[in-house]
Amino acid sequence: MAVRYAMSVSIACITLLSSAGAAPVGTDDYVFVEDLTRWVFVVRGSWYLSGSLDMNGSFLEEGERIPRGSPHSGPIHILNDFASPTKVYEFRSGRLIVGEIQLDGSFVPEAGSKVMMFKDFKYSPDRMPIWNLPGRFVKISELTESDRRKLKPADK
Repeated sequence: MAVRYAMSVSIACITLLSSAGAAPVGTDDYVFVEDLTRWVFVVRGSWYLSGSLDMNGSFLEEGERIPRGSPHSGPIHILNDFASPTKVYEFRSGRLIVGEIQLDGSFVPEAGSKVMMFKDFKYSPDRMPIWNLPGRFVKISELTESDRRKLKPADK
């Protein structure tokens, strides 16, 4: 029964993600769980801007601006703050573009790189990050009840 349930969850996730333009990656162990409600910060020059990501990976500034390096209370999740220029993927409308995040937070596409469809991406934890992914990859075995509720009823 547990094996059948796990397989049903896997199939449901794969079906949902394929129809949404996302896909499980690496092995069948991971699925993409969209999260458009996550509060994030991005670096823009000397500022941290607060807001969220839309389904296309675009940042929507919806809150305060904090000067970089200033004290703040509580944990904040900064998407593009790296110690040195870092090679990453950028998510754009179901596609992945290879490039580099600069110290000022800007993304510079790699000249001549091939654009990949997100549905063809094979995730693994040691893979190059997608800096503006509107969600996260989760092991199927670690899907929470909340994650499962995000699946369409027909796919559960």
